[in-house]
This record gives sequence, C-alpha cells and structure tokens, in this order.
Amino acid sequence: MRLVPLVEELYPPPDPVETCERFAPLPCRVFLDGARDPLRLGRHSFLAADPQIIIRGTGHVTECADLARRRTTMVPGHALAAARTLLAPYAAEPIAELPPFQGGFAGYVGYDWGGVLERLPRLRYDDLAIPDVLLGLYAWVISWDPAQ
Repeated sequence: MRLVPLVEELYPPPDPVETCERFAPLPCRVFLDGARDPLRLGRHSFLAADPQIIIRGTGHVTECADLARRRTTMVPGHALAAARTLLAPYAAEPIAELPPFQGGFAGYVGYDWGGVLERLPRLRYDDLAIPDVLLGLYAWVISWDPAQ
C-alpha cells in the first residue's frame, strides 16, 4: 500500500505564532520557527502536536510510548534506531513543491547522546534528569513558506 500525504493549502495563511498558541492544549507541541529571519535561520516554519508515539532514550535504553493505545514498552537498541524502525511503515515519497518536513519524527537529540556513538567517560551524575533523545511521531504538520 502506497501512502500519499493529504495536503490542504490554508488561504490566507494564518500567523505562525498565533496558530502555535491555539494548539497549546495539545500534548507535545513542536514549533520550529525558521521564517522570522530567513537569511539567518531558514525559510520555513513548522508546527505539529499530539504525536501518536513518543520515544525517550538515554544511551542504549529506549522507551516507546504508544499514546493511542496507552502502552509503553522498552525497545532494543538506541532511540534513533527505534525511530527508524517505527517510521518505516509510514514511508511516503515527499511532495517536491512542499516544505521539507511533511510529517514524521520531531524532537531533540541532546549532546549526551554522543555516548552512543563513541566511547566517552560516564557522567558522575545526571544533573538534568531528562532523556538524551525525545522524539514524537507526528501524523500532521502545518508548514509556512514565506517565499510563496
């Protein structure tokens, strides 16, 4: 089965910051605002919220939370490998004329995740108590392209 993204143009385009504020009640809202200064930060802005799956990883310990089924499981390997495996069934060809992020995983990969890639001295203590990787699998995204 070939997946095809559903695309709908919003005209006139809503303000990105105001739209982000409207989605505040939804969990795990992600707002990547690169369009405020396109010469320095990038051309597009992206908003997504309410992911289907959340991956949390610290080192080689990875937790996968399926929010729809309210089930959390430990998965083998590091978080980015788990994300790649979970994303595979949803693979779709990107639509060329649209902004580059058209759904999928978004979140952060922290500096300490580098310990998965190379041998580094262990930290004495976890000063922040946050995962090295936190990613949400987003089924929808609103994109802004100020050049259009």
